[in-house]
Amino acid sequence: MALDLVIVGRLGSPYGLSGWLHLTSFTEPPDNILKYEPWIIVDNENSIERDVVKQYADAYIVKFRGVDDRNRASNLRGRELAIDSSLLPPTAQNEFYWHKLIGLKVKDTHGRVLGSVGEIFDNGAHSVLVVRGQGREEILIPMVESAVVEVKDYVLVDWELG
Repeated sequence: MALDLVIVGRLGSPYGLSGWLHLTSFTEPPDNILKYEPWIIVDNENSIERDVVKQYADAYIVKFRGVDDRNRASNLRGRELAIDSSLLPPTAQNEFYWHKLIGLKVKDTHGRVLGSVGEIFDNGAHSVLVVRGQGREEILIPMVESAVVEVKDYVLVDWELG
């Protein structure tokens, strides 16, 4: 059975000589990454067991079982870490995991298809849907109640193209 993977972080540069790596968490809040195990290295879908994770400045450093020197750690640099989506807790009403929205068609309240959700980012105030349509530039739609009317197997928005 294939796993439904969700990216939760990325490994950075080695830290020291004994196999530690910098870790960037993509979870909110960042320490939620520590709640999930096992982590899966995305490019080869092998699970990897962590030995220790330590807070380092405003991020983390991690040590993996079997990665005992800087050279082995360097081989993991830049790799994304994922978990099986079944490990995620259920969302509250009107909350959505971003990975579930990627690829959904976006329709306006007049029934026109504007495109599909290509990506989502946080601008500090709220999340923003990046909608990509055929032959059009990207449309940025704020993920706020006044703009996003409904989410089903598509995203219904109250949005007028300029």
